[in-house]
Amino acid sequence: MGTGRGEIARRARQQVVAEAYGTYAVLVLEHERLRRTRWRGELGAAWPPDPAAWSTLRFLASVHDAASHSTQVLLEFFGEYGGKAEEEESRTRTIGARVPWQPWREALRAGIDLVGDVLALHGAELPWGRGKPRVPRKREEFEAICGFLRDLPAEEGRPPLSDLVEAARLPALPHRERPPGHRVTFYRARQVLSVDGVRIALPMGRELEFLDLLAQRRRDGEVTPPNEHGTDWRHAVDNLRRRIRRMTGDNLMHCVVLSARGPVGGYRLAAGVRVRDD
Repeated sequence: MGTGRGEIARRARQQVVAEAYGTYAVLVLEHERLRRTRWRGELGAAWPPDPAAWSTLRFLASVHDAASHSTQVLLEFFGEYGGKAEEEESRTRTIGARVPWQPWREALRAGIDLVGDVLALHGAELPWGRGKPRVPRKREEFEAICGFLRDLPAEEGRPPLSDLVEAARLPALPHRERPPGHRVTFYRARQVLSVDGVRIALPMGRELEFLDLLAQRRRDGEVTPPNEHGTDWRHAVDNLRRRIRRMTGDNLMHCVVLSARGPVGGYRLAAGVRVRDD
């Protein structure tokens, strides 16, 4: 007796979902490796991509709708760095040339989003949990995802994903992760703001003047009002927020500048910001 069309469709869906789970695991593990390295303060300007994650993103860029935003991110990434990395591999006979970590992180997030769409489209149980972000932002979210992946049954012809999770070499984290605010330094003389190891140049202008003023007034316990002597500092705050987000990929303004409460309001430098005059 032949297999019915319904059964064929069910098996096809099961295979697509199983492959998507595996793809998701590879990308999430690489994203967490990058995230932990950044938290430990060991992240350099360039990053050695995991070969499995690299080839996975290459594949996703080739099979998904080129009009989608996430696919465009991947196509732009490989258009910029793919040829250079493969040329470096060919020349040095080593696997995985280094690439800038910020665009690599964005490529990973785009790939995770594409795989997440596949799982959601097929009505599969979601590793990240319904209503939660697909990309883990902290250890608790990552560990919950790993627990889900470990519990998945092994598919025919492929090892259980628990093997992949357990074999991942991830940098250790302290018992409690420190907030990014402890990793912010304002170098006044160099006109540089360092946020989680990312150096952000501050050209002469309102943003630099604003941070310099906040640093001076922190010593005296003073708050800087939004409007002062004809200067509207809110524009400097908005520009600084956009600059930090563009350079770090995250909204970390609260680690640098805090809005003061009260009837008048204002701004003050976050307590975790180190100010250096060198």
